[in-house]
Amino acid sequence: MRATLSKNDRLHLQKRIDYLFAAGKSAVSYPIRVVAVPAADDLLDAREVEPALQTLFSVAKKRFKRAVQRNRHKRRMREAYRLEKAVADWNPSTPVWLALQYIGNEEIPLPELRAAIRKAVEKGLDLAHESTPSRP
Repeated sequence: MRATLSKNDRLHLQKRIDYLFAAGKSAVSYPIRVVAVPAADDLLDAREVEPALQTLFSVAKKRFKRAVQRNRHKRRMREAYRLEKAVADWNPSTPVWLALQYIGNEEIPLPELRAAIRKAVEKGLDLAHESTPSRP
């Protein structure tokens, strides 16, 4: 698998994001909080081939006041995810939507961030496959 992270791999449609936070379950793999939900059939686009895993990255303004710091953390999270995606076996049988939220107060080294991202995604996949939520 190529180590890429295209726009199609990222969760960016507002309806899907709203559904994720309304129906998803969450877990923490410090410094990452993960929210996961199986993809809703009525929100999938039948004309496109959907990736098995779509991910959203966020950093709270409460923790990092300056946009430069938030953007740096999101960029580092995307890079760690991209590198882990290339080596990990993350191929769920049904499409899954994830939100990875940075909840730490300070920057951690990239190897530690990669390990936290890996654990968080694995927890998220487990959460998504535990139950199929009903549409809120």
